[in-house]
Amino acid sequence: MDKQDIKLTDGRVIEIQVSFLTLYLIKNNNLDKETNALNRMTDKYEKMDDKSSAKKLHEKIEDKQFYMAAKMIYVILRSNREKVEFEDALALCPIEPDAIVNIIKQFENKMKILKKKDNMKNFVKNKK
Repeated sequence: MDKQDIKLTDGRVIEIQVSFLTLYLIKNNNLDKETNALNRMTDKYEKMDDKSSAKKLHEKIEDKQFYMAAKMIYVILRSNREKVEFEDALALCPIEPDAIVNIIKQFENKMKILKKKDNMKNFVKNKK
């Protein structure tokens, strides 16, 4: 698997490694559903013409991105067997919007790769 790193505010760099525990924590924290909801909000924002409504939606998207990035950091740290609370993950989450979007994109890419592999395994399994 390809390696992707996230730089935390305390200077540490963590690697996104997906294990069974990571998948379990993703489901437990509803990250998969929240990612889909964020994608729908982003699609809606890109299609909007009304500037005032678009600005409000953009603020909601930024808030959601920050919250999700903190949740993703929490899941990654927990799956790396670190004892961490969600508040700690919030404190470790970078503040820059570009860094937050980067965390979300890296995590989504990793999950897409896993989903494709799983779909291919199921496809091959069903062919037999």
